[in-house]
Amino acid sequence: MRRVHKTAIASCAAAISEKAGVKSKSIHCYRKTLSSMLHSLKLLSGLEVSSILGHSEEVNAKHYSFDLSEMEQKQESLSKANKQVVDLAVYKDQNSVIKNVIKSGVV
Repeated sequence: MRRVHKTAIASCAAAISEKAGVKSKSIHCYRKTLSSMLHSLKLLSGLEVSSILGHSEEVNAKHYSFDLSEMEQKQESLSKANKQVVDLAVYKDQNSVIKNVIKSGVV
């Protein structure tokens, strides 16, 4: 079996990314995403995922997998925090307008 060099893989990934209209990432990013998604969705065992990526389970768990299970909760929390920041900015802006109206003596 012939070995595929990383430059060939990177070129292929860049071409596919361009066709898909997404910014190209490093092969490491794609591998990490694949490993993490398969791990989180429990589609394959840790041994199967590490075998696909060519690493031991230990190396794969340490360097190529991260927990996606809480991502939705984190995104929801960030959305709530962002809404609170926007609401606070609107309140401050309205408060500033009210103060200016009072200072001008219109009221």
